[in-house]
Amino acid sequence: PSWIPAGSPAVDVEDDAALALLVEELLRHDSPLHLFERTATADLEIDGRPVAEGERVHVLLGAANRDPAVFAEPDRFDPRRDPNPHLAFGLGIHFCIGAPLARLELQQSVRALLRRHPRLEVVEAVRRPTFVLRGFERLVLADA
Repeated sequence: PSWIPAGSPAVDVEDDAALALLVEELLRHDSPLHLFERTATADLEIDGRPVAEGERVHVLLGAANRDPAVFAEPDRFDPRRDPNPHLAFGLGIHFCIGAPLARLELQQSVRALLRRHPRLEVVEAVRRPTFVLRGFERLVLADA
């Protein structure tokens, strides 16, 4: 399969705005962190379910980033998706302090990669055997 799925709009990597949208969609579509947990500091209710003080709550960011109530065609990779209110870096008090640097690094590395290899194809992708912090043990790409 193609790295950017067939039928996806082309992305002009020299256009800063288009590149920023591409990076945000990469973050939404396959977030590096899919699950985290929090401990309730007081009794509360979430969507009609009581949560007792001290109880752990597991939050699935990967599922939130595919919520059809928030994203049109949530399973489709759309490099022009705008707006894109994904939760790849969390939200609120626990928002990732490194998010601006991560975005900048992604924009620059994706730009450099796609300038040199504008049509990449995934040859092999082997995921790390973990659900929480996602990534690849092996990722082989080739010019299409």
